[in-house]
Amino acid sequence: MSKSKTGPGAYSVAVSVKTFARSVELSENTVYNLIASGDIAAIRLGRAVRIPISEYARLGFATPTFGEADAR
Repeated sequence: MSKSKTGPGAYSVAVSVKTFARSVELSENTVYNLIASGDIAAIRLGRAVRIPISEYARLGFATPTFGEADAR
C-alpha cells in the first residue's frame, strides 16, 4: 500500500525548498538564506519548510506546472 513519490499536485498551495530552488534555478542554500533574511516567505511545519505558490508571482516568476517529469 505504499504510494510512489510524486511532485506537487495541481492543487498544491506550497512547495518544498528543493522544488522551489530547482524551479527558479537557485541552490537550496540560497533559498534558505533568502528565507532567513525575510526575502522569501515560508511556512514551517515542524521541521519541514514550505514556500507558498504565491511567492512565485510576488517574486516575478511564472507559476510552474508540475508533471510526471518533475516528480523525480
